[in-house]
Amino acid sequence: MTLKYLSILAATIVAACILSTFAQSLSGFNTSQCGGSKRCINIPDNCQVQGNCQYQISYAPSGDGKSLIIELYGRRDSPQMQYVAIGFSNDARMVRFLRKDFLG
Repeated sequence: MTLKYLSILAATIVAACILSTFAQSLSGFNTSQCGGSKRCINIPDNCQVQGNCQYQISYAPSGDGKSLIIELYGRRDSPQMQYVAIGFSNDARMVRFLRKDFLG
């Protein structure tokens, strides 16, 4: 794995930990720049129209263009939902969505 991918992975883990810590205080996900300065993935598709997204991810280049800014959002439906995470791979395969509820 290259240093670039390790840096992105480390930043993602930090973001997931921060999200987990502050999940209860999040009021939503800012979609105003989606399609413009950042790209967004919403689950389920087109959920931003009705405001019922379970998960949202955005990504955009940093101001200096040397790194990637990633935002993760997950609606906490139950106390068992502990975190939201994202993964990266060097191959052409991709898992778009995976959810597991931890029950105790």
